[in-house]
This record gives sequence, structure tokens and C-alpha cells, in this order.
Amino acid sequence: MFNWLSSISAVSNCFTWGSVSIAYLGFRKALRAQGVDRDTLPYKAPFQPYATYLALGFFIVVIVFSGFPAFVGGFDYEAFVTSYITIPVFFLLYFGYKIVRKTKVLTSAEVDLFSGKTEIDAEDAHYVDLPPGSVGERFWDWLF
Repeated sequence: MFNWLSSISAVSNCFTWGSVSIAYLGFRKALRAQGVDRDTLPYKAPFQPYATYLALGFFIVVIVFSGFPAFVGGFDYEAFVTSYITIPVFFLLYFGYKIVRKTKVLTSAEVDLFSGKTEIDAEDAHYVDLPPGSVGERFWDWLF
């Protein structure tokens, strides 16, 4: 039971963070399609999009090889199902939601990047950016 639970939670986490990575890549594509310069964003993560591609590749490798023990020393059906049951469940839930809610995948030009931006910009106008205080903060500020 413990192996089953840990396998499902590990693969589910990989699907979650993989979905976040795919969403980020879609956001970046929408920025380019709508002519929004990435330098206008209030925060710009370093090493992007390469870090996202690296993370996505890592998650795919973990998902694919999570059931490796099922193939060692002969095929173990229970270990295979335990390791890979999350994959069809993920896609069943994703496509089930799309069908039931009748939603569609938006093109990069259709993505709404500006709703609520005025309110956020007004709130950010009152933000005071404090200079880094400690050595660690100054190093972090210099690094990024």
C-alpha cells in the first residue's frame, strides 16, 4: 500500500509541475504572439525558457521510468499498474473536463493577458522596493 501511494503521489506531482511548465510555455508564446515584451513584466525568471524545457524533460523522464521495477526480473503486472495508473487517470480527468465543460484550448492570440492589469498596476504603484540589507540579499540581488 505504501509503494502504491508513494508512486501515485510522485507521478501526480510530476504531472502537476509538468502542467505548470506547459502553462508557462503557453504564456510565453502568448506574450510573443501579442507583441508584449518580456522585459515589461515585473518579474523575469532567469534561464527561461531553457529551465522550463529542462524541468519538463525531467518530469517526463521520471514519469516514464517510475515503473522501471515492473520490468526488472520479469514483468510484474501489479507493479506496472501501480506505477502507471496515474497516466490514464490524468488524461481522463483533463479530457473529461474539456468535454463536460465544453472548453477549448485558446490560441496564443486569444489568451487574455490584460484583464485586471490596471488594478494590479495601481496597487504596485504604492510598493516600495527596499534595498538589499544582508550580504546574502546583496549577492542574490547581484546574481539575478
